[in-house]
Amino acid sequence: MSKIHFVAAAALLALVGTAQAQGAKTDGGYFSVGGGRSSFDIDCTGTTACDKSGSAVRVSGGYRKGGFGYEAVILRFGTTKATVPVAGFGNVVAELKTEMVGGGVALMAPFSNNLEGMVRLGVASVKTSGGGSVNNVRVDIGSERKAKLYAGLGISYAFTPTVNVQANWDSTQATFAGDDGNVSAFTVSVGFKF
Repeated sequence: MSKIHFVAAAALLALVGTAQAQGAKTDGGYFSVGGGRSSFDIDCTGTTACDKSGSAVRVSGGYRKGGFGYEAVILRFGTTKATVPVAGFGNVVAELKTEMVGGGVALMAPFSNNLEGMVRLGVASVKTSGGGSVNNVRVDIGSERKAKLYAGLGISYAFTPTVNVQANWDSTQATFAGDDGNVSAFTVSVGFKF
């Protein structure tokens, strides 16, 4: 079991216990939007420059019943870039861009009146596009879309019964040219309940 799987399992068990002890907040719809930073698990061997991070944008919404949320999420992980020297061509800047659209279940449990934790699990359509530039000429080499599992952890602080701020970590797997790699994002969002 990897460290990430262990942390997710421990968080899930803690939230289940908290949910049973304290009960759930108000049922109804919810929506959030925000942004942050992403991290790509790519191999930078043979590159002269390699940026494994990107700018992430996250939008989600759903309906809560008891301690469970049934939600949809759109997450753009942004673009990662690497510079590769190629004899006769100079430097080639390679890019990978990943985004996902998915749906799943969130277990939600209050820690206090204003503070709540979340554990998410779902299935997403993950699209990864490849491209780059050679001597300042843009080249697109296609994209791949695969169904993948995603998982996430979150915490929210409610300023009012209908407005909160959330910190979310989401992770899935991207596939391109036969290679799989993990991609994750840490985002901060503003959330609304209705």
